Amino acid sequence: LKKYKAGSSKEVCVTPYDVKAGGKSQTLNVVKEQYHEGEYYWSRFDCKGKVKLTVDSQFDLNDVKVIANKDVEWSVKDGRLVIKADGSFKAVVEPKGRIKPLLLFADKPEGETPAGESVLYFGPGEHNVGLLTLTDDQIVYIDEGAVVNGAIHAIGKNITICGRGVLSGAVYPRLEGPCEALLLADRCNNLVIRDVTFVAPWWWTLYLVNCDGALIDNIKILNSNMINDDGIDIANSRNVVVRNSFIRCQDDVIAVKGMDQNGLPCENILIEDSMLWNDWANIIRIGYECEAPYMKNTVLRNCDIVHYAFRYKEPERFWANTIFFLQPSNNMLISDLLFEDIRVHADGPIVFLKASSDICVGPGILGLAPQNYSYVYAIADLSKYKYDAAGALKNVVFRNISIEGDESAFHGDIYMQGRTETENISNLIFENVTFFGKPVKDSEALNLYVGEYVDEPVFVEIK
Repeated sequence: LKKYKAGSSKEVCVTPYDVKAGGKSQTLNVVKEQYHEGEYYWSRFDCKGKVKLTVDSQFDLNDVKVIANKDVEWSVKDGRLVIKADGSFKAVVEPKGRIKPLLLFADKPEGETPAGESVLYFGPGEHNVGLLTLTDDQIVYIDEGAVVNGAIHAIGKNITICGRGVLSGAVYPRLEGPCEALLLADRCNNLVIRDVTFVAPWWWTLYLVNCDGALIDNIKILNSNMINDDGIDIANSRNVVVRNSFIRCQDDVIAVKGMDQNGLPCENILIEDSMLWNDWANIIRIGYECEAPYMKNTVLRNCDIVHYAFRYKEPERFWANTIFFLQPSNNMLISDLLFEDIRVHADGPIVFLKASSDICVGPGILGLAPQNYSYVYAIADLSKYKYDAAGALKNVVFRNISIEGDESAFHGDIYMQGRTETENISNLIFENVTFFGKPVKDSEALNLYVGEYVDEPVFVEIK
């Protein structure tokens, strides 16, 4: 067991909220963001069995909105919010919409702290590590109350990054961190990332490249401090599970990419039981960088879309803002995708789906290794670097998806555009998809465009 000595932090967190669980005050933390008056707040605590929370605020809570990942009982009495739950939960408390919300994370109690020669332990306090490199069988444990400033580069098998503390990039300016991501998992097998909170990267947050077997469980990604702060980028990786997590980003929340023409395919990827929030780009994007043999068998299941991009960009635009963005390129096939049991909380216009065969760009065109892509990408003139062809998309199912909330400004575009007879889009099925209680095909909120080289989509209503 290697223990890292903590420094001291002089920062004092001042928030407009006071949270008590079982009558005990809880620690609150602040995250800086680029929009919506500049910051939001979060609190994490252990929860076993039934729990009662009270929230007092400088804001008026009488018209508060609470979005939770499970059924919780909540009410406002005498200006105080009371939340009752049985077991762990995640909730977003919004007195003023997106402006200065409060995020609550009630987690199951943690098991035993790992011990042994392979463990790198970070205790409560602040740690400045720069770049921490991990190899086979190592464990990083970031304890409750610890803030680790820096990056982790994991290369090898049986690596675990866990604990209830924070891995932060807040001390680094944009593009000036010690690595391409807060956590770069590079050619890993049997990787586990569990319980850690990731805050304010200088570029991407979690970047998996050429990994086979990864479990990402109960993490929190709290970003939106800048563009290009992707949540989880899964590149040339297979057998990946993301579950029970909360992710807020300004850029793509989940992105499945091909970054290595000689690398693994992207396949057998599952994202489930999570809460996803985007401010400027896409909830999930599959494709664009398409340097992989193929992409198939990606599932997004039982998730709440807390918010999507607040700025509407028409689906005809190359950089559209969407809930689902499917973008095959580079003669690559994307196939066998399933999006099911998803609840979208509407609060403005958005493109529901853009499925488009496009000519895009990737690291091979730029002459870069997949591990060293992002910084050059940020400053390159991408118009000079493009694939020779688009790609194809087939066998996509959208099932049991509901749009709920504010119908007044919702756009609901479903946009599909192929490029040639081989760079086409086929077999898209919409099964029990509803916009504000109406089947999607009959909804007044639907803007459907089926372009060239696209098979007619199938709409199935379950009565």
